[in-house]
Amino acid sequence: MKYVLTNERIDFEGKTLYRIKAIKSFGDVKEGDLGGFVESGENLSQEGNAWIYGDSKVVDSSRVYGNAEVRDNVIIRDFAKVYGNSKVTDYVEVRNHARIFNEAWVSDNSEIIGYAQISGHARVREYVRIGGDTNVYGDVNLCGYATVDENAKLYGSANIGGQAAIRGKARVYGKAIVRDYAEIKDDAEVGGNVVIGGYACVDNNVRLFKNNIGASVNANADETTSPLKAPSEETA
Repeated sequence: MKYVLTNERIDFEGKTLYRIKAIKSFGDVKEGDLGGFVESGENLSQEGNAWIYGDSKVVDSSRVYGNAEVRDNVIIRDFAKVYGNSKVTDYVEVRNHARIFNEAWVSDNSEIIGYAQISGHARVREYVRIGGDTNVYGDVNLCGYATVDENAKLYGSANIGGQAAIRGKARVYGKAIVRDYAEIKDDAEVGGNVVIGGYACVDNNVRLFKNNIGASVNANADETTSPLKAPSEETA
């Protein structure tokens, strides 16, 4: 065992939570350190270096394990899982059946819900909302109130920000940049070094792979702009 439940209790939405205390040193946690709050011992594994810091809360059937870090007023709930070497910090909420794993880092008031999966070295920050059955992996960077929903997939080194939205079965990958209120949706694909912005909408079956298309693309035709296909998807 690496921790115990203390007698310090709080009420959280009708649930009784218990602060945890380390009973041995591991990772950056020292014996005697107090951690965050859990509803039961099932919420945090006794194995690995996983830890809940500060006043973060892990409740319901959610689970933190492996070497994951949960800190700075995070809430993990429902059936969500945080594991691997992932980090969840700074007022994030993870709920429903969402999963965060590998080296992914989610922070800064972001919200991960539904069946969303965040993995690889993905970086999610600054009020991003990810839901549905979405999959975000690789070296993707999401920030600035961006939204990813439904069945969208983001991978490679794609960079999404500036209140952009990725929805439907859209795919964004490679070194593509989507920003400034742009929307990618339906079965659209954006890859390569394409830059989409300025309230542009890419939808239907449009596929954009050419370099540096610019910040004012408005592609909503059914035809494909390039015959190239998306690269094979990685396994999350």
